[in-house]
Amino acid sequence: MAELKKPGVYIVEKNAFPNSIVQIDTRVAGFVGWTERNVRPGAPQRVLSLSDFERLFGGLPPMGFAVELAAAGAPPVLAPEGGSVSLPGGGRLDVRRTTPPFSLHAAMRFFYLNGGSVAWVASAGGYDAAMGAEPLIEALRALDAEPEPAIVLCPEAVRLGREEAARVNRALLDACGASGSRFAVLDVSDGWRTRDDAAGDPIAAFREDIAGPFASYAAAYYPWLSTTIHSLSDFGLGALDAAGRTLVLHLVAEELRRYGRKDGEVKGLLAGIADETEETADKMLRSSSRTFAAICGVMAATVNLQPPSAAMAGLFTETDNARGVWKAPANVSVNAVTSPAAKIDDDAQADLNAPAVDASVNAIRSFTGRGILVWGARTLNGASLDWRYIPVRRTAIMVEGSIRAALEAYVFEANDANTWATIRGMVENFLINLWKAGAFAGTTPEEAFAVQIGLGETMTAQDILDGRMRLAVRFAPMRPAEFIVLQFEQKMAAE
Repeated sequence: MAELKKPGVYIVEKNAFPNSIVQIDTRVAGFVGWTERNVRPGAPQRVLSLSDFERLFGGLPPMGFAVELAAAGAPPVLAPEGGSVSLPGGGRLDVRRTTPPFSLHAAMRFFYLNGGSVAWVASAGGYDAAMGAEPLIEALRALDAEPEPAIVLCPEAVRLGREEAARVNRALLDACGASGSRFAVLDVSDGWRTRDDAAGDPIAAFREDIAGPFASYAAAYYPWLSTTIHSLSDFGLGALDAAGRTLVLHLVAEELRRYGRKDGEVKGLLAGIADETEETADKMLRSSSRTFAAICGVMAATVNLQPPSAAMAGLFTETDNARGVWKAPANVSVNAVTSPAAKIDDDAQADLNAPAVDASVNAIRSFTGRGILVWGARTLNGASLDWRYIPVRRTAIMVEGSIRAALEAYVFEANDANTWATIRGMVENFLINLWKAGAFAGTTPEEAFAVQIGLGETMTAQDILDGRMRLAVRFAPMRPAEFIVLQFEQKMAAE
C-alpha cells in the first residue's frame, strides 16, 4: 500500500480466495522404443499426433519376409514369427519374417486409434541397431527426466524374449515406484499363446518374473491382439526377397494352370505383371491367385499381432478425458482390433483377475454382440485392499502430485497459523471440486475427505523448531463396481 502522506482515497485490493491447486495432467503417455531417426539423440520429444511422430522420428520399419516349401513333418510356423499357407496341390509354404520386429511405429498408431493425445517418445536407436533390453532401459532413464508423462510403457519389450522383457518391465516398475507420480502399462511375453500351450503358461512366467515392491504402480493386460493397423495392400512381392518372389510366382503359375488357365495365358499374365508397377502387380496377383492372397494375409497378420499396452494407454487417455482419472478404464471397446489372440472365458479369467498370491492380470475379451472389451481394472497388486484398482492408484497419484506442486510455493514461508490456514483452505477447495466432479465417495465433503494441519493436529513444537510443516490428507476414492450381484427371491401372491 502506498504511504499515506496526503489527503485522498486509497485503494487496497485483497484476495477473497486462497491460492488454487491445478490438477496435474494424468493423460500424457511416455513411450520408449526404436525409431527410424531421432532429431535429438538421447532426448525425448513431445508429440501430439501420429503425423507429429513421423515428422520427428520417421516412418515404418523394414518388414521383409522369406518363403520356402515346408519339409515333410516340419512343424508349422507360428506367430509372431510368421505363418504357413496350404498349397492347392498339397504341401505347405512357410512364411517367415526376416527383419527385426521393430513395432513402436505401429504402437503409436494403435495409441492414437484408441484415443491417445499427448505423448513423449524416447528413442532407443535406429532401425539399424540391435534389439536388446539395455537400449530400452537407457531410453527409459532419459524419459525419467521429463516431468510430464504420467503413463509409461514399452511395447517392444516383449519382442526381446522372456528374460530381457522381464528386465525392462522391472525397470518400468522401479521408475514408477521411485517417482511415485507415474503408472506403467505392461505386456505379457508370448501373450499370443494360450495358458495351456505346450510351450508353457505365459501368465505363470510373467508372474514369476514381475515380483517386486511397486506392484500397485502398474497394470498388465492379456492376451495380445490381432489388429488392423496394417492393411493387406501394404504387403506383396516387395516384402519378399528375390528367391521368395521367384518361388511365389512359380507357385502362382502352377495354381493358375491347376484351375484351368492355359499355359500361354499364364505366361502372358506373368509377363504383364512384370511390366506393371509393384502396387498394380500385387493387385493383379491377389485377384488372380488365392495362394498369393493367403501369403499376403500371413504377412499382414504377422505384423498386425500387437501387444495391448499402446491401445490401453490410449484408452486411459480417452477415459480420463471423458470421465476423469477416477473412472476405471474398463468395459470399454478396443478400436482397430479383429480378435484377441487367445480366447478367455469366465472360468479362465478367474485366476487372471484374483489369484491367491500372484499378480493380477487384466483380460481383454470378445463378447457376442458387444465387441472386444477390456474386462479388468486391477493393478498388479490385486490382493491389496488399498491399491487393488487402477483408478484408485491413479487418483492418488493425481491428488498427491497436484498438492505437492502447489505446496512448492510455501517452502520457506513462516510455519505459523496464517500459513496453515491458507494451505488448509487451498487444499480443501481443491478436494471439494474433485468431490463435486465424482472423484470421491461420500454424500458430503466431510464424508469424502479430511484435511489436517497445525500444531497439535499434525505437528509438535519440535517439528516447528526443526522446520517441518506436516499436512495430512485423507480421502475416500471411488472404487469400481467390479462384482454386481443380483438377488432374486419368490414372493407369495397377496390374497
